[in-house]
Amino acid sequence: MQDTAPVQCLRTRLSTGNTKTDDNGLTNTGNEKFVLENRGTANVAMLLNVNEFEFYLSGTGNSRFWGQVREEAMFETKGVGDVNAMNLLTKQVSVYSAGVSTVRVAATDDVQIEVTGVSTIYYRLPAGKKPSKEISTGLGQIIHVS
Repeated sequence: MQDTAPVQCLRTRLSTGNTKTDDNGLTNTGNEKFVLENRGTANVAMLLNVNEFEFYLSGTGNSRFWGQVREEAMFETKGVGDVNAMNLLTKQVSVYSAGVSTVRVAATDDVQIEVTGVSTIYYRLPAGKKPSKEISTGLGQIIHVS
């Protein structure tokens, strides 16, 4: 039996849950990880102020993130969509994309990118820094922007 209803799951790693959502976006001041899964069809626009962030797209939709991730952000796309996190400040970001997606990310310290399928990843790092991992197979593209 195939599940046809869109499913979205918001979860934090620790069940104590110090994550707060209000007019100022989604905030946690501890060391928790915020995980967002889009397994259906949805558009997401979210202001973040979290320690770690993971985003999984296995459906369709456009997603926009801005604000701050104090340590590391991770994006995994296996669907069809556009993810724009160019205005999300973070030290490290990793991207795995297999599908037909466009992903835009920026980091201050390091970027790790792996692309398969027909995805295009745009990344920004400070001048003189290069990604520690850059793998592209198939028609996937990895493009540096300044």
